[in-house]
Amino acid sequence: MILKSTRCIPTYRLRMIYNCQTSTLGVVWPIESMPKVLRDIAYVMPETLACESMRSMLSRGWGITHPAVWPGFVSSIVWSMIFYSLAILLARVHKRK
Repeated sequence: MILKSTRCIPTYRLRMIYNCQTSTLGVVWPIESMPKVLRDIAYVMPETLACESMRSMLSRGWGITHPAVWPGFVSSIVWSMIFYSLAILLARVHKRK
């Protein structure tokens, strides 16, 4: 019984993180309507510009060359490169141990 409950704890934590992220990324409501503190936090998160770009493309019909859309794609590529580099670096460090 105890083993089963300890296995559920990471699941609940991930759900909490997911719910917080989706609410602050602009998925649930636009970032412009958030308080300034939440807006500042949202713009630091890696997925925010990508969500904004996707919303602009789907709801407004803007293309990838629109000034409000292409930063989301650039941001996604940059964050992907950062996380990929970190994964390679951590794999090399872990392999040496």
